[in-house]
Amino acid sequence: MVTYLLTRSTRAILLDNMLSTSWDSSCQMAPPRKTKPLVSSRDLESARSRLLALERDEGSTEVEARDKEQREIVIVDNVTVHNYLKFVDSEPKLSAKIGLMNGKVVVYDIPLLPHGQVVAEIIGGFSTWGGLNFRTAAEVDLIVGANSVCCADLTIRPRQRQRPPPALASDSLGSAYPTMVVEIANIQSIGCLHALAESYLSPRTTIQVYLGIKLYRPRENGTMAMLILMYQRSRPTPTIPTIAMSFGTVPIHNRTVSFLHQLGVPDALIIGVGRHGVPACDGLGILVYQLNIPAVQLYNGVSGGVLATAVNGYDLDLWRIQQAALDS
Repeated sequence: MVTYLLTRSTRAILLDNMLSTSWDSSCQMAPPRKTKPLVSSRDLESARSRLLALERDEGSTEVEARDKEQREIVIVDNVTVHNYLKFVDSEPKLSAKIGLMNGKVVVYDIPLLPHGQVVAEIIGGFSTWGGLNFRTAAEVDLIVGANSVCCADLTIRPRQRQRPPPALASDSLGSAYPTMVVEIANIQSIGCLHALAESYLSPRTTIQVYLGIKLYRPRENGTMAMLILMYQRSRPTPTIPTIAMSFGTVPIHNRTVSFLHQLGVPDALIIGVGRHGVPACDGLGILVYQLNIPAVQLYNGVSGGVLATAVNGYDLDLWRIQQAALDS
């Protein structure tokens, strides 16, 4: 059996054919109707420039100190999920990351080169472990609420996961939700990454694991702080990270640690580089930097359950992620 994945570009072509082409009774093709885009390229570029300016003007220490700030630029209000999905399907190449948050179209990040390399590294490593049992996809628009759509940087979904009722599908195609989503932030703050946990793990979805990865701005000496937050639906408080791990080549800022405390993360669960005497993340296979993703969560909703060869779950080696981010 061959499985086809519709990317934004493919969906855009199909949608354009459905919306812009019609036939009259004489089988003559009517001219396509031109409609004003939901978001103008001018507004999008303006928001992108503002985010870039903010990133340039702040030193790396200041950026970490302002982690709790959710740098989101609202460009359109009172938008429905239907109209938003029509827009993103017709605009497969956007210069910034956008989402629909409670009816507002917001610009919140700019995917830079380290972002793409980290996505590729995770896909490669996970594909080696999961083989043909999973499907990975980048830049996937997921309906996460009545008036909210998030564009996940990376989704991981087991094959043959039970499809939900149409009213609870992840998209307009009726697709099942992935079991894990990953967000990689460049300019986006960890405050914004944290806020997305409420969306991805909302009652509307069946996503089981959410990983938020923050790549801080490189410092003048070439070092770079990095942080990964792991959220799990199975926990009593799914919107509080079950672990926060520093894995860059320099420790995270003390104010970042304070912010994590404010979120409710116990100090003992804030580990990694510069924390509690943990060794540096400077090589492959270091035990503390193997982030384990439970198999029971990755295989959620699959008849037959977890394969015998996968019961120990998947170990994400954070040194590989670090190197992918640095090699730019």
